[in-house]
Amino acid sequence: MSAHRDSIDIESLQALRAALEEEFADLIETFLDDSPKKLARLELAFSRRDRGQLRDAVHSLKGSSSNLSALRLAHLCEALEDELDGLDFSQIEQRIEQIRQEYQQAAMILGGFLD
Repeated sequence: MSAHRDSIDIESLQALRAALEEEFADLIETFLDDSPKKLARLELAFSRRDRGQLRDAVHSLKGSSSNLSALRLAHLCEALEDELDGLDFSQIEQRIEQIRQEYQQAAMILGGFLD
């Protein structure tokens, strides 16, 4: 349960489920379908050393994560977005790996809401 609290704000997610009713599952499915594409965009921008595209990709993932109360993922994205210009590419690569790992955790938890 601790991992849930670290990755997802369960209370906010439950409130969102109550507010959206049937559309809640669609929101989660969209997040689970779109986020791997956003991560791929992030990794492509990294491989090209394109800080502008990195910023755009991480900003997009931050927004969708925040919408589903994946607060740790949103925080990691926000930190990378805010600090991007001051980081070298090895540091950026480490941050992207943290984001990738946290996405996996968040996706597992959010997928459980579809059962």
